[in-house]
Amino acid sequence: MKDTIFFGPSGQLTVVFDINAGYSLVDPTTSADPAQWTVTFNHTVYQGSEFEFDGGVELTILFGDSGSDPGPNVLNYAAGPSDIEDTQGRMLGAVVNFPL
Repeated sequence: MKDTIFFGPSGQLTVVFDINAGYSLVDPTTSADPAQWTVTFNHTVYQGSEFEFDGGVELTILFGDSGSDPGPNVLNYAAGPSDIEDTQGRMLGAVVNFPL
């Protein structure tokens, strides 16, 4: 991850996928649901609302405030089955409590 910015009612972070050279993600802005992504940061839960895709291996997720949570700062991706894949046909697995 990189460029993690959360302030007030919104935030964003960029997920960098480890994909073999010469391959990329299939454009997730056309098929994936950003609401499958959540972040808990500084006692606030943020729900994914939009994607920005670089055309390669970086996916920026924009988030909006969806409530409070006293838990740790973590990223979650709950899609099952996954709605994000690479050009090799590999699907992203669930992400649970990935530390920020």
